[in-house]
Amino acid sequence: RGSLILLGESKAACFGKTMKEISMELDYRLIVIAMSGETPLRVSSGNQSDLWEHSFAIIKQSRPDVVVLAFSWLEKLKDDPERLSLTINELKPYVRNIILVTDPPYLPVEGTREAMRDGSRPPFFEDTAYTASWTRYNDIVKSMQGPGVTVVDVVPVFMKSSGEIAFSRSDGKQIF
Repeated sequence: RGSLILLGESKAACFGKTMKEISMELDYRLIVIAMSGETPLRVSSGNQSDLWEHSFAIIKQSRPDVVVLAFSWLEKLKDDPERLSLTINELKPYVRNIILVTDPPYLPVEGTREAMRDGSRPPFFEDTAYTASWTRYNDIVKSMQGPGVTVVDVVPVFMKSSGEIAFSRSDGKQIF
């Protein structure tokens, strides 16, 4: 009945299974445009990347009901913070709803798979200097909230009020 496009890089790919489940529930067609380390976002000056041009062409042609953007905002906006607003403005005429997903906290070195194989265990806390850095870019994402643009803040899912990273749910299932 409708369509959903998941646009991003590896952060978006992490949401692929969930987006598939949501699409199936809504009877939506799902298109995933996500490449690790790549950036299908518009840039403020200079030539646009081929990935942005191809992604935008797919969006213009399919005119989806929803586009979900999920990126490592810290990495993608630090050199060009305006690229998100430029992307949104270019997408709006072709998309009914744009959903932006904030960046979750980053696991410290002690929270890696390798460290856990070597005996490291939660609780894990992120370096506060790093938290301040990605929070700044999440604030840019949150400032985009408005008509046709919804922001989903995932930080409360992944970080407790104490600053501890919520590595697993209350039933023990890992969420990170």
